[in-house]
Amino acid sequence: MSPDLPLVAVDVLVVAVFLLLGGMGVRHRERPEALVITVLWVVLAGLSMLLVLARTNVITGQTVASALLIGWLGIVPLWTGFVFEYTGRGPSLNRQLAFGTVVYVLGTGAASLHGTVLHGPVGLLVRAGTSILQTALIGVGLFGVFLLVRSTATYDDLPRGRSVALAISGLGISVLLFSLSTLSATDPVTFPWTTTGFLTVVAGAFAVSVFQYGLFSETPGAGPLARSSILEEMSDAVLVVDQDDRLVDANNAAERTLGVVVARAAGRPIQSVLGWNPATAVASTATVPTPNGRRRFDASQSSLTNTRGEPIGTAYVFQDVTDEQTREQRLEVLNRVLRHNLRNDLDAIRAFAEALADGDVDDPPAVAERIQRTSSDLVDLGITVERAERILAGDTLHQHEVAVPALVADVADQVHDRADCRIDCVSANESEREPRLTTDRDVLRTALLELVENAIEHTDSDTPTVTITIAQTADGVRISVRDYGPGIPERERAVVQDGEETPLEHGTGVGLWFVSWAVTRLGGELSFRDIESGSCVQLTLPDHQTPIP
Repeated sequence: MSPDLPLVAVDVLVVAVFLLLGGMGVRHRERPEALVITVLWVVLAGLSMLLVLARTNVITGQTVASALLIGWLGIVPLWTGFVFEYTGRGPSLNRQLAFGTVVYVLGTGAASLHGTVLHGPVGLLVRAGTSILQTALIGVGLFGVFLLVRSTATYDDLPRGRSVALAISGLGISVLLFSLSTLSATDPVTFPWTTTGFLTVVAGAFAVSVFQYGLFSETPGAGPLARSSILEEMSDAVLVVDQDDRLVDANNAAERTLGVVVARAAGRPIQSVLGWNPATAVASTATVPTPNGRRRFDASQSSLTNTRGEPIGTAYVFQDVTDEQTREQRLEVLNRVLRHNLRNDLDAIRAFAEALADGDVDDPPAVAERIQRTSSDLVDLGITVERAERILAGDTLHQHEVAVPALVADVADQVHDRADCRIDCVSANESEREPRLTTDRDVLRTALLELVENAIEHTDSDTPTVTITIAQTADGVRISVRDYGPGIPERERAVVQDGEETPLEHGTGVGLWFVSWAVTRLGGELSFRDIESGSCVQLTLPDHQTPIP
């Protein structure tokens, strides 16, 4: 039969267009997306040339049908790979992905070609599997179209005209299989016009995207890739939300620091993800639960807009200032100790000593006792300061699983060796499981020792009593230390809880501050429980399964 000359002419024109596009791709080969799209255009030119050869009776229809099917299996991954490179979204192209794609194409092609000659259950199974693989490949091509549309509609990275032209090309490539399914494998002249029509639309849309909308004039993927690179290089945690404060993206630092995994948290309000309300906490220090316990962050925000200046979301930057604030508090407290406590106590000792030397005292033993007591207080103050510096100065914590009751018993034994007292250890757990905690044993032990010693020291009794209660919580352990003395003054509690000393509002010692710093270092929280008599200090500590930075 004579060839259909009009269709042959159209096929030749399509071949010429794809070759022209391939030449444009070679001219812009320095662009990262140019290689993939150039290979795609060359393969499409080859497929169109096969139609010319089939319609002119140069090659048998069976050979062309098989070649077109294998070609389609190759152009869909090439199309989607181009979209990944061009938009900067989707997985990165690498050797592993390329190798997997080649194996997929060859396997699907072999199953498609041989499934028709197999009979019985085996043939049926091969044909069913082939249909599934081909359908999945159509989905891959349509996913590329989705990424293009999303880049335009959501992120405004692409001009609409170029996006529409490329999307039409992608749709044509993805559904080209439906036209190939009508090919006759025995009669070359029955190749339908629909196959030529699909390739013509694809060629025309690509040509429009290149020559009218400047496909190679800019790379929209540079924006997302640059933003992604910058975000990942930042040491501060960054969360990106939409206009409804729902999480859209986060950098690796956010996952490490805040425990935010985008795959699980995307689409959820940021308040439910972090337990942090951006409406009230931005521009102030926010305390946020993290995998390393409760940490303090300076939170700042930046509005995100599209190219038309319309708001599309917000980026929140969280800078961990826990250690910085603790250092500032230590400087404030030590400055107060040197300026106030140390100077006043030394002035008192000197005054008492001068009075004794001049013989101007009625009760020398009482004055000597005052000197001894004040000197002992100064020694204790120095020990506490030295203890705080030694425990808190280290850069890292040494994490180990700690049996909390055994640790508390060890602290009680040490205090018993120094003072006549009674220390009761109580477990508040209903289960028989021993409360355990992965944390820094030395820091926790020193903080408990300071707390128990202070409780005994400030209890006016011949045999001071302290009760230590241990309770396992959902994410750690809570330790309560109660004494039966006069209680911690409200001013002392307020200063530590506010985290700041002022000339008018400051504590009288450093013991409670040291406990607060140690608990903060462990990622925990220090609190006070109101009781009828005495005081009750609670340490709520997280169970660290991963090291604290």
